[in-house]
Formats: sequence, structure tokens, C-alpha cells
Amino acid sequence: MHSPPSGVVIEKERLETFSDGVFAVVITVMALDLKVPSAPTWGSLLEEGGVFLSYGINFLYVGFYWNNHHHVLTLIRRINGTVMWSNLLFLCCLSLFPFSIAWLNKATPRPACVPTVFYGLTLLLTMLSWKFLSCALVNANGGTQSDLQKTLGFCRKTKLSICAHVVAIVLAFRWPGMSCGLYAAVAGMWFVPESSSRAKSGG
Repeated sequence: MHSPPSGVVIEKERLETFSDGVFAVVITVMALDLKVPSAPTWGSLLEEGGVFLSYGINFLYVGFYWNNHHHVLTLIRRINGTVMWSNLLFLCCLSLFPFSIAWLNKATPRPACVPTVFYGLTLLLTMLSWKFLSCALVNANGGTQSDLQKTLGFCRKTKLSICAHVVAIVLAFRWPGMSCGLYAAVAGMWFVPESSSRAKSGG
């Protein structure tokens, strides 16, 4: 098995197509975890409220990453081996979303400590891998003085999100419910649009 050297320029279309496929699979697997209520009543539906809420939060996170991933790839002209491996690392972390949220929903008591910690680690690692991918894309498309770097600038929301995820992971060992609330708050923060129309790094 061979991979292209980091300095070799490669067309981006195949990476974009493969990434979109992974995003689609992640969302599909998440949706498959939504179980039909046991009875045809509103009460039975409300019993699954936590599952629907966690699905909505997870969908927002995946949606933010897909939107930013798509926007960034429209701004670049080429990729290299480093970008390809960085993108695979990002997609690997992203692919853990369905598993981590399913474990969080099924473990008892709900939310349980260890699944909440694992979910937070999934969110944090995905965000860090996205930053790593962003740096690789910048290096392959003009460096730190490029327009892409200005677009992907390490914005305040990203710093707050990383700090919030670290705090939530620590809290999960004692108060997992508070951690889940913090995860939801971060998703809500990213739902509020930036004053600038430029894409920022997601999370």
C-alpha cells in the first residue's frame, strides 16, 4: 500500500466525494438509532425525548462540520498527502459520533459517567482533528499568508468550544448531567451565526 508524498499535488475531487459519503453514513447510522416508541401515545414518545434531544445535538455538530468542510474545499485548489491523511483522521473521529451517542443513550443511569466522558472525548478529538486538517489545507494552499488562513482563523468560538469540552469531560466524572448540558450549550453557540459571512472552523 502506497500513499502520495506530502509534497505531491493531488486533485481534490476524490477527497471531497469520499468525505461527503462518510458524512452521509454518519448521519444515517445516527438516524437508525432512533427507535419507534413502544406504544402509540404521546407519553411513550416523551419517554424517548432524551434520545431525540441527543440526536438533535449530534446532528448540529455533524452539520457544522459538513458545512465548514464543504465551504473550505470550495476555497482550495489542491491537496497533498498530508491533507489526505489529516482528512482521514478527522473522518475517523467523526465516525465515532453514532457509537458514542448510542452508548450515552443506552447506558444506565442516563446519563452515565463513562459514556458521557467518552462522548466528550469524541467531540474534543473531532474538533482538534479538524484544526489539524485546517492547518494541512493552509500549508498546501499558500501558507499562513493566504486568504484561506484568514478565513480559517482560530476564532474565539473555537477556543471557547475546546475549553468547554475539556471542562465538560472533567465534570462528567461527578456530574454527567451538567456535562451534557455543556455539550448542548456549545452546539447552541455554533448555531448562532457569525457577524461575518466567512466560514470559521467548526465544533
